[in-house]
Amino acid sequence: MLKTVFKIQDSETGKYWNGNSAWPMFNNVGHRWTRKSSLEHDLTWYVTTAKKKDPDAQLPSSWRVIELELIQSVKKVNNLDQFMFTIMLKAELNKIGWRFASFYNVMETRNAADDIEFILKLKPNVNERFVSTEKILESRAQLRLLGVKTRTFREFSGMFGMMNREQAMRAKLALDVECSVDLGELRNRIKDSIQNDVSKETAVSTETMQEF
Repeated sequence: MLKTVFKIQDSETGKYWNGNSAWPMFNNVGHRWTRKSSLEHDLTWYVTTAKKKDPDAQLPSSWRVIELELIQSVKKVNNLDQFMFTIMLKAELNKIGWRFASFYNVMETRNAADDIEFILKLKPNVNERFVSTEKILESRAQLRLLGVKTRTFREFSGMFGMMNREQAMRAKLALDVECSVDLGELRNRIKDSIQNDVSKETAVSTETMQEF
């Protein structure tokens, strides 16, 4: 069965737009739209945002719409317990803040989610909604001064996923962090919750069998 999706590609670099009008970036994956109307909406929003800074702003001439047909096939089968664990983890992250859940989703696409122990969210500058590129670069420079290697963290849109707990605590003290999540501790808490639920179900099943 074929499925059609749409992407925006920069013809000069061959990379794809992330779909973020406030912080447009391009990478090898990018965002994909399942409906052309949704793509048109996001492009309109991009131009609207750009015109706030430059009234003459237009869509870049190097951008082009790529229409892809995807063939659906079974890649692998996951156990339901792991699926439920992931749902519960994302639900807890969403309670803390939707940006944490969004960051985790991005890290999943990069196959890095399981390695992250802490998530740090930088604080935007006063009167700014998003973290500026300058602040992100400054934070990266501070991490280098702390001896934190690039390979030990992942960054996306002002969110830092730290893979080393010790380095995460140092980064938390050095950077201008608005809030943070101990992802390792959260994973353990959810695993314990699932295990307790399984134990209760087992106990109930045993009691029911004994009645017979």
